[in-house]
Amino acid sequence: MADITAVYNALVDEKEIDPTLTYFAGDSSGAGAALSSLIYLRDLGRDLPNGFIALSGAFDVSLQGATMEKNNEADPVLSYDVLRHWQQQFFDGKIDLDHPHISPLFSNLDNLPDMYLAAGGDEVWLDDSVRLAKRVNQSGGMAQLKVFEKMWHVFQMDTDLPESHLVMKQIKTFLDNGAVEA
Repeated sequence: MADITAVYNALVDEKEIDPTLTYFAGDSSGAGAALSSLIYLRDLGRDLPNGFIALSGAFDVSLQGATMEKNNEADPVLSYDVLRHWQQQFFDGKIDLDHPHISPLFSNLDNLPDMYLAAGGDEVWLDDSVRLAKRVNQSGGMAQLKVFEKMWHVFQMDTDLPESHLVMKQIKTFLDNGAVEA
């Protein structure tokens, strides 16, 4: 988060980029880091990028989402069991896993840029995107969530899939229009 915000602030301050023409994006935990950075920038009162794009976002390091267990067997890329193992290896009770800086889903989500979220219907992280979209929309923001049935964690990187091509088209529409048709 610190590196992302430092680079962004330097580029904005030096007039290298215009925030209204800038988007934050990421996949998996990179999406979580990008969202945490947006929240941090908002809290500093900085001009925010125009939008946020998340592919299979991981926004809750505490792994409380319902699909962690529900999709444990369905997701061929990740499993709840593997994530729990790594959670214990890295954190082992040293920090509060639902702290807003590492699990941005537990942050105040008001006044953030419009969002496009794409997730696979079979992925363990699916519920993170569902909960994020719901909370952002309830707070008066705009988060469009597209769930692709039978798809797995970060399926968008498989360029042979028609679903991946559709996600890229939807991202282009979001960048061009600020919204994706229903």
